[in-house]
Amino acid sequence: MRKTKSAPKGKITSKFEVWPYDPDECIWHNDPKCVGSVTVDIKARTITFKHISGKAPILYIVLLVMEANKHWRRFVEKDIEDAYFSSYSLLTRANDVASTEIFLAHNCENDLPVIEKRLVHVEGIDKEVRECVFNSMEYYLLVGEVDFCLYSWKDRLQELRSDYDFKYIR
Repeated sequence: MRKTKSAPKGKITSKFEVWPYDPDECIWHNDPKCVGSVTVDIKARTITFKHISGKAPILYIVLLVMEANKHWRRFVEKDIEDAYFSSYSLLTRANDVASTEIFLAHNCENDLPVIEKRLVHVEGIDKEVRECVFNSMEYYLLVGEVDFCLYSWKDRLQELRSDYDFKYIR
């Protein structure tokens, strides 16, 4: 990545701009592009998305941007082989029309899910995400429904560039 800068030691930050939602599902209302950043923490093995300006993106776009990050992809590919993913699941709670929360849960002895933490809060009618932090397991569970991992990060980056006008910025 040309436009990647090193943050404090052990963190790699990439700033980008992208259309905030899927052009096949939404009509553009002259909304500004989303400007955001993705930070990969090498020591903690986490990825953080932060919305900086413009229209906040939908969760799918955030996951696409994370998938296209080659530094993050290396962690996910190594961790996918771990078997402990199977004892975890995601729970979704729709608070009202304009708010949804996604929780990470593990299965206890009687197969009932026990919530460990809230992963992401999706807000507004447009289902915007302002900030989120995932480790590789949480990320894998979120993208597992969409089969993101079948594609290379280069394919994902090309899709972002062609469909969502994605580009790294300084």
